[in-house]
Amino acid sequence: MHCALVSCICTLYVLPEAKRAAFLDAKRGEKVVTRKRGWLRDKVTVSGGDKFLWEWLDAEASRKAGEVPCAGLALADYLFEYPRWPVDSAADLAAGAVDDDYHALGYNLARRLQAFLRAHPPEREELLDFAAEHRDADGAYADALREAHFLLLEWFGRLQRDEFLVLRFAG
Repeated sequence: MHCALVSCICTLYVLPEAKRAAFLDAKRGEKVVTRKRGWLRDKVTVSGGDKFLWEWLDAEASRKAGEVPCAGLALADYLFEYPRWPVDSAADLAAGAVDDDYHALGYNLARRLQAFLRAHPPEREELLDFAAEHRDADGAYADALREAHFLLLEWFGRLQRDEFLVLRFAG
């Protein structure tokens, strides 16, 4: 699961495809926080580069959606756990993982996923079953999953041919 916490925030960024290598370089050189549990207190160490990856994205993205209006956990569940994608799209989606918190999706994949979402809108009963089985949740979580469906349709449709989408999940 990409967000193991009960709550999760998702931020969407759009970048020019020409900045993909710079994005990956920023990831490799990002600032890292390490926490060591001590007997009396925790020790926090910051190492690595000058910026966290989210700081680089905030500065470099062409467009930023901000925090998504639906629960980030519902978006993560709908995108990664809801078992509906064709095998090739699921493999490409998994390959877009930069780490547990960041996913990068190119234009072609976004359009394939968008076409699939349009052709296969979620049934309320399926969402209720999924919510009950995976999150022990009620209809409100199923509604958040449905909202995630429409948010993904919208953002996949906004992507231009020379852009890619980065999703950041933070819990």
